[in-house]
Parts: sequence; structure tokens; C-alpha cells
Amino acid sequence: MEPGTIADWANVGVAAAALVAAAVAGFASLRLMRVEQARDLRDEEHDRRAQASSISAWGAKKGSKDWTLQLLNGSTATVFDVVVSHQTLRGNPQEDRVFTTLPPGAFTVHRDQMKDESGQVVGEHFNLYPAGEGVIMIPGGGVRMVRSIKFTDAFGCRWERTPAGLKQLPS
Repeated sequence: MEPGTIADWANVGVAAAALVAAAVAGFASLRLMRVEQARDLRDEEHDRRAQASSISAWGAKKGSKDWTLQLLNGSTATVFDVVVSHQTLRGNPQEDRVFTTLPPGAFTVHRDQMKDESGQVVGEHFNLYPAGEGVIMIPGGGVRMVRSIKFTDAFGCRWERTPAGLKQLPS
């Protein structure tokens, strides 16, 4: 054997080993990238669900007999297109309450009457006011008043919370 041939074969062996090492490193990098992407998707889903799980509604009693709806946006971002479906304590469905936005915070739904110049009531609408003192949640009863609350979160996803839980609605 000639010495040049042994050196050539050594170079071929080193090159083949380097190629195998590069392929192994490439596959490991690809696998790591897929793990990172899956984790990013889980984190994004967790963030979306975190805001949605911070939105709630219930019936509350103010004073001895006045019932009202309470809304809570416990997140740091506004939610949009809020629709609260509710009923009386006896199960009689009421008209849905619709709000364009629900900023962060706790709110009480108030019925405001519209009057004409003579003082006659010509209509009514519902507004949100910051929750005040003296509004308490009645265990059991107040929770049953709300059948569902639907809203669009800051990510543009539509959600519905019912007594059965929270679910994302199709876009």
C-alpha cells in the first residue's frame, strides 16, 4: 500500500464521520425546533384561555329584594361583543343583555329608562356601572340566574361560559 492511499482513506473516513455528525445534529435541531413550537402553541393557548377564564357573570342581590346582574372581567384586557343570557330564580328566561365592551373590572348592570320631554318612559336600556358597595352574591341562587355569557377576547377568539364550563366557539 502506498502512504498517499492511507491518507486518502483517512480523509474519506473523517469526512464521512463529519457528515454523519452533521446529519445527527440536524435531526436533533429539527426535533428541538418542533418541541419549541409545540411549547409556544401551548403557551399561546394558555394565554388565550387565561383571559377567557377571567370573565364571569352572576346574579346578585342589592338590599333586601333588588336583583341585578354582576359582570367581572378579571383580566387586564377588554373583551368585546358580550352577550349575557339569564333567567329569573324561578327559571323564566329574560331578554339577553348585550354590551359592546367589557373593560377590566367588576360591574353592575343597571336598567336606565329613557323619558320624553313630558317625563313619560319611552324606552329602556341597560348600562354597566362599576360595582358598588352593598352588592352581594347570594350563594346558589345568584349563580343559577346566568345561563351563559358569550364574548370575544383580546385575541379575537369567541368564547362561551355556561354552568358546564368554558368552551371556545367557532370563528
